[in-house]
Amino acid sequence: MKKLILEVGAREGLGKGKARRLRWSGFIPGIVYGDKKEPIPVVINPRDIENILHLETGENTIFQLEVSGAETVDQTMIKDFQLDPVTSKLLHVDLLRVSMKTRLRVMVPIDLSGKAKGVEIDGGILEFTQREVEVECLPQNIPEHMKVDITGLEIGDLVRVADLKVDEKVKILSSPEQVVVSIAAPEVEEEVVAEEEEAPEEAELAAEEKPEKEKKEKKE
Repeated sequence: MKKLILEVGAREGLGKGKARRLRWSGFIPGIVYGDKKEPIPVVINPRDIENILHLETGENTIFQLEVSGAETVDQTMIKDFQLDPVTSKLLHVDLLRVSMKTRLRVMVPIDLSGKAKGVEIDGGILEFTQREVEVECLPQNIPEHMKVDITGLEIGDLVRVADLKVDEKVKILSSPEQVVVSIAAPEVEEEVVAEEEEAPEEAELAAEEKPEKEKKEKKE
């Protein structure tokens, strides 16, 4: 597999004003830290980060970082990033130096495969409530995703974290009782029973009886 390389520049000057001007120029500020070394402020092209995030491995992608005028970090990954709440554009990125001998805690997405019998045949509702799980493992053993085959699930069936199958080198940290996916019964609309209207014949008889009753009352 071809090594992924991210080229960034060393950042000079800190502060909100500097960061704002950097974003105006089309770049974003970032920081590289970890592995018991001094943090390095960097300048990053946001498109490079977006390309990594769009890979199947996403935030768990390990890549080589080349900092111009500073150092080359062989194993790096995205630790965190900040988005603009309005435009969703990248504002800042934290990059982490990774040791291939040190176990990491990361979130791994869950990928559903197949079509549940309870949905396709019985009209049930698929409830995908847990879309990722936290795991601990060495960087080279991080799964791209956790695959769950839902083909045989019927109404009332569910899959918990404890049911997920992982390599023995990977330890799941999320609660084993958490429900990942379930098939609920279809919602039944309550029928509104309208009050029975008086039959036309009964209405006519009632109208005829009323005058006769009134006549009797007057005679009395």
